[in-house]
Amino acid sequence: MSKPLILASRSKRRIEILQELNLNFISVDSQAKEIKADGKHSIGYLVKTNARLKAEIVLKRFPENCILAADTLVSCNGKIFEKPLSKKHGLQMFECYLKNRSYVWTALCFYNPRNKTTLLNVTKSSIKAYSNFSPATRKKLFSLVFEPKASGGFSIEGLGALFLDNIQGSFYNILGLPVHDMLTLIEESGYSFFSFLRK
Repeated sequence: MSKPLILASRSKRRIEILQELNLNFISVDSQAKEIKADGKHSIGYLVKTNARLKAEIVLKRFPENCILAADTLVSCNGKIFEKPLSKKHGLQMFECYLKNRSYVWTALCFYNPRNKTTLLNVTKSSIKAYSNFSPATRKKLFSLVFEPKASGGFSIEGLGALFLDNIQGSFYNILGLPVHDMLTLIEESGYSFFSFLRK
């Protein structure tokens, strides 16, 4: 069996996805200081840079393991959304999603310890919120689905499915870990994805 894959993330959803795939992995918090959206860089640049940064930090602790890092951001109506700064900010995000199609960007970074190289890819999906709610339902729904620790402020899972709909692209990208692109990245690095399965 290969050494455990190191997931440079403590994201609950990413951990659950790898568990569902029956992968042999260890989840590690990179504690990286991510580059924030400041209007100077594109969203693609931000997610790629942050994913690579997370991998490089964890690499110092696990130089002989394959490392998978990810970074996800959301854009809506020309604005880049990270984790909400406050509940008021979350409400602004919510209203933007109800009025516009939003886009979810995830960069994956895979470190290959055999040749000490990294590969990156970026996945983009879009989603349109269902907005035909009464004001009372809209207010109640926001209070139930707001997630202050989630990139973009909300999840499509659970009650979030009531307002997040009409996905174009990878569903798993919306969750923060596009599994098909992950498999491709691992294979392009010279590893078999199946070598990381738990026996």
